[in-house]
Amino acid sequence: RLHLQFEGSWDNGKTWIPYTTKWQAHSPTYKPGFMAPHFPRFDWKLWEASASNYTLHPFIQKTAEALLSHKHDAHSLFLQHPKTPPTHIKVRYYQFSFSTKKSQKNNGHWWKVQDKGDYSPIWD
Repeated sequence: RLHLQFEGSWDNGKTWIPYTTKWQAHSPTYKPGFMAPHFPRFDWKLWEASASNYTLHPFIQKTAEALLSHKHDAHSLFLQHPKTPPTHIKVRYYQFSFSTKKSQKNNGHWWKVQDKGDYSPIWD
């Protein structure tokens, strides 16, 4: 399953820090949750957008612009809330697939994660 992850930089693109969504897997050790009867809208829209170009999904750029402007509405979509706005934002693709039961038992990894590169340009 492809995941999109917003990432911010506070040092002009040298280091990128992820903005973690509330419901999507975001690390190998994230235990899948159960959400019924629906999937939260923002996380669902990110999953839908991962199947096509970001230009077909205006909410991607609008979210990036809101994060750059440090708008509270955008921050409420994510688990963490940086104290200052980033200087740059981009969105990256990650491929998440279930790991093996052995991997879950040995190291707590529920997911195998592959970085698939940039999904969007860098916005500043």
